[in-house]
Amino acid sequence: MSLELGKLGESLTQKYLKSKKYKILDTNFRLNYGEIDIVAKYHKIIIFIEVKSRQFNANVAQNTNPPILPEEEFTITKQKRLLRAINTYLKIHKYPEYVDWRLDLIAVYFYPDNYEIIHYENALNIQ
Repeated sequence: MSLELGKLGESLTQKYLKSKKYKILDTNFRLNYGEIDIVAKYHKIIIFIEVKSRQFNANVAQNTNPPILPEEEFTITKQKRLLRAINTYLKIHKYPEYVDWRLDLIAVYFYPDNYEIIHYENALNIQ
């Protein structure tokens, strides 16, 4: 994935979230061990959002090696790094220990003539 595609996916995700009445609090919160793409608030819940974008061309159906889906990149290792970054974010911004939060995944599929956004709420799968 190119940097431009990732930035476009994050920009479209922000527009999508705003249309759903989410308030964007922060973007691209970076630490040595991870980055939180978007931090938003919906009602009283702090939402940490990982955005994964992928471009598909017209020949995808004919390809013998199917492309990796954005959701497949949301690995347990990635989730663990995000969880560590989330805990740091909450401490730095002095949120109380009992604050309601969740981790969402947004997959952005780019096709030749359009795009699709799939929103997975509460996507944390660490056992």
